Amino acid sequence: MNDLISRQAAIDALQELKLKTRKYAMTDDVIDYFLKKLPTADVVEVVRCKDCKHYTSVTAQCDIRGKGLNLIRGEEDFCSRAERREE
Repeated sequence: MNDLISRQAAIDALQELKLKTRKYAMTDDVIDYFLKKLPTADVVEVVRCKDCKHYTSVTAQCDIRGKGLNLIRGEEDFCSRAERREE
């Protein structure tokens, strides 16, 4: 999964980098150092219904509860219990 960072945090870090490297050449190592200091966002990848193993596209139903309680869902919907279908 990719690391996600705040846009403002990246801008602030690059401004700090610019100030600290005025006398020196800005190298890839210096840029990497500052960008790796940025905190990553606390997020979880969304699994859309169309990619979930509990979703049946023919009937547009989700049986995630496993008790025959089929819920009508659109392909672009998602929920907190989705599990990516293995391909």
